[in-house]
Amino acid sequence: MASLADFVRKTSGARTDAVRAFVLLLVGTPATLLPRVLDQSIVKWMIQVVRWVRPNSPVKIARRFASVLERPEHDCLEAARLAREVSVDSLWLRLRNIWRPAYTPPVDVVGLDHLLAPIQEGRGVILWRMDFCDRQLGLLALHLEGIPVVHLSSASHGTSSDSFLSRRLLAPLYRRSEDHFLAERVVIPWSGQRMSATRRLLDALKREQAVLSIYGEEGGQHPVCCSVLGRTAWFQSGAPGLAWRTGAVLLPCRTVREATGEYRLWFDAPIQLDRSRGRREAVEAAVRSYAGLLEKAIEAHPGSYMGWWALASGSGPFRTRATPAGPPGGSDRNGG
Repeated sequence: MASLADFVRKTSGARTDAVRAFVLLLVGTPATLLPRVLDQSIVKWMIQVVRWVRPNSPVKIARRFASVLERPEHDCLEAARLAREVSVDSLWLRLRNIWRPAYTPPVDVVGLDHLLAPIQEGRGVILWRMDFCDRQLGLLALHLEGIPVVHLSSASHGTSSDSFLSRRLLAPLYRRSEDHFLAERVVIPWSGQRMSATRRLLDALKREQAVLSIYGEEGGQHPVCCSVLGRTAWFQSGAPGLAWRTGAVLLPCRTVREATGEYRLWFDAPIQLDRSRGRREAVEAAVRSYAGLLEKAIEAHPGSYMGWWALASGSGPFRTRATPAGPPGGSDRNGG
């Protein structure tokens, strides 16, 4: 039964990836040619279409928010509507930016001094990112600030399966829309072998003023058990581990959409590694600090958080037990 269920899951994921790949190509290619002046009007039209097709979706989303945040359902409706807008805008970002950076909504940056100060000192910085809004937005904001970023991702980023089309078509297309805003991308291969990627990250941090981008909620080889909103979570320890080895600054950040529709990239104060402790103890303490910041961020901006399905269902990083780091894949949010 387990093998049958696994086969059905993989087949379903492969079909989903095939549809997404062809939508990106068939819609994204002509969409790239549209003038930028039409972007906001098209996004508003898409939101209206979603409202018409799925009028009850905010109620269902609000119910999910309320169950986790322990708030009255009616208090979560506005955040649920915002979540729907974030999803639509994310889709348009992917479609528009496949071939060139055609859609670049403004993103305000808050707490930029936390990033600029170590750069001016010639130190490396590791952006310990949280899974809020579309990942292009934070990279776009840093690109517009003139800050080159080296981003770590998995070969499976954007896919739901390891099918031929997922590997050869969807994953490259998904990465392509982000690559416009990157100085370099370091990719963990489909095999899950991380040694080469780690070497490249270490080499990057040896360069003065290097800025790495790593997502903290995704599995690694040595996950740390945390608690987020009363849920057990297993978060990767790679970012603080690199900071321990290199002396780089560990800077948590997230991109959120405000009720006004404006995007903001938030930098929190750096997470300090206590070097009076042993390495493992210091790294685990840093991961738990990150988890505490993530919890506060979800409470403040629930409509911008992209990990709600995993959080509510107890899957992905919010599983109850640690699992060995296997090949990337299995979730379209995996791998950065």
